[in-house]
Amino acid sequence: MEIRHHILVSLLFLLLPLCSSQENTRSLAVDVNGLLETSTVSEKLNPKLVYEIKVHGFILWAAMGVLMPIGIISIRLMSTKDQPLITLRRLFFLHVTS
Repeated sequence: MEIRHHILVSLLFLLLPLCSSQENTRSLAVDVNGLLETSTVSEKLNPKLVYEIKVHGFILWAAMGVLMPIGIISIRLMSTKDQPLITLRRLFFLHVTS
């Protein structure tokens, strides 16, 4: 039961980037005359900054959605009993590198 829970949570973290709402984000600017102007946030940013934001988001997703669950699972596997020393060393190395 617990392993199913971990798999479902990991799958949820992997699917979160597909639910991006960046395209629907609007910036609301009020003119001096009281007129409202709406435009997407990405239209106001230069292309290099938009690219850097997307790369930053992907790296954050990779760290939290892939590397962190690997580290958590590997450290939890170390707590199981009757494991050979070489397996514990490999799991610890996997935990530290992730």
